[in-house]
Amino acid sequence: MENKDLVALNKLIDDATAKETALQQQEAELALQNEQFAKVLEQHKRQEAELNVLWDMVKQYMIENNIMKHETSSLSLSLSPLGKYKAENIDKVPDDLCKIVRSLDNKKISAYYKLNGSLPEGITDLGYKLNKKVL
Repeated sequence: MENKDLVALNKLIDDATAKETALQQQEAELALQNEQFAKVLEQHKRQEAELNVLWDMVKQYMIENNIMKHETSSLSLSLSPLGKYKAENIDKVPDDLCKIVRSLDNKKISAYYKLNGSLPEGITDLGYKLNKKVL
């Protein structure tokens, strides 16, 4: 790799890490500047989890009591099917209700590549992922 390529790559890395650092510093400064703000954020996270539990309870109550629609003065709720299903034993489901999915076995393809030094015909590599480790 040419020196100018390394310089360009290092500039991109510096820009990305500077932005990350700036965001982390901003968050830390806000938390330090206002301890109450930090407490509110933490409380908000807990309350959001509690709120999700409450809405799940509402949904479950409606399901158990066969209430498909309900309105209050400020809210309208309705249940609708997800349209997704599962089978206890797929072998007992008629074939015409199933689809046969053919997919690549990435482990076998990796082994083939390691063994032969090239990919099988019709297979292309999807590229790389970036692994980041702070040193």
